[in-house]
Amino acid sequence: MTTTGWLPASAEDLFGPDSTAEESYDVLTVDVPPASWTAALRVARDRLSCTYFDWLSAVDEPGTGFRVSAHVVALAPVRRLLLRTTVPHEAPVLASAVDVYAGAGWHEPVSLPHLTRP
Repeated sequence: MTTTGWLPASAEDLFGPDSTAEESYDVLTVDVPPASWTAALRVARDRLSCTYFDWLSAVDEPGTGFRVSAHVVALAPVRRLLLRTTVPHEAPVLASAVDVYAGAGWHEPVSLPHLTRP
């Protein structure tokens, strides 16, 4: 088992297959497949104590897809986590984060207008 930063287990053990993690500038970044998006957010909130939802945004990466990012924080001790996923242009579908973090409801309509909710 290889852990990254302050994660208590490997990214794949916590967030599922095909998940990766890296740490830079005191921000832990975890990339997950789109199908794992809401489960990863739940892990961040429930297992990693990232109860503070800071922001959610997306960038259209030409030739790749929509890179969706959510920045969440554990407050005691302060630990920052950037969760990311890439949604392919050919299948622009991503589950809503609102059931996990209610604050995402303010960000999603503005940041993710090109994505469909399943």
